[in-house]
Amino acid sequence: MHAVQLNKGWVTPRSPSVLRRTFFNLHHVLGGGPPSDHGTQRFKEKVVLPYTSEQLYAIVADVDSYKEFLPYCLDSRVLGPSSPRAKQNDPEATHFVDAELVIGFSALRESYVSEVSMRPHEWVKAKAKPSPLFKGLETAWHFRSLPKASHIRTPQTEVTFTLAFAFSSPMYAAIAGQVFQKLSSRMIDAFETRSQAVYGWRAP
Repeated sequence: MHAVQLNKGWVTPRSPSVLRRTFFNLHHVLGGGPPSDHGTQRFKEKVVLPYTSEQLYAIVADVDSYKEFLPYCLDSRVLGPSSPRAKQNDPEATHFVDAELVIGFSALRESYVSEVSMRPHEWVKAKAKPSPLFKGLETAWHFRSLPKASHIRTPQTEVTFTLAFAFSSPMYAAIAGQVFQKLSSRMIDAFETRSQAVYGWRAP
């Protein structure tokens, strides 16, 4: 994967974007009793940005750069190709890598490895391998080019980000639960700011 060169200069104010936000607990969707304090939760964000799907995909596919802009990410690096089993788990993907991320907030600092699958210009998904911190962690970025309207000068891409997580213990849930409940909106904000830094501010 290649790092994306940043444009020099100040990042100008963010362009207006359309944002839709939904919150729900995966346990309720799948059925069952009341979730525990460290049960699985899922969050979803949508935003329309004035860039092409190719441009936005390139930012998310550049895992090594996550430490430069994602909230609470202290380090990020691609370890190498994923195992052949990854293709069986996600046959629609064309690229697979294992990546290590180090996250930290308050007194917590933990690293974990994710299996990252990609379909160029369409989506990037990551599923964390078992770790002391997470019982489960999955993220996905989807990019959909929107039809160009005559009154809009720039390309428009709908970005959908989903986050599902469950902590391995009530202790971790108590420490990090509130942070992760706000993480999806912070991820979208950081991604939009990064897009402006890399490609420049664009009026809608």
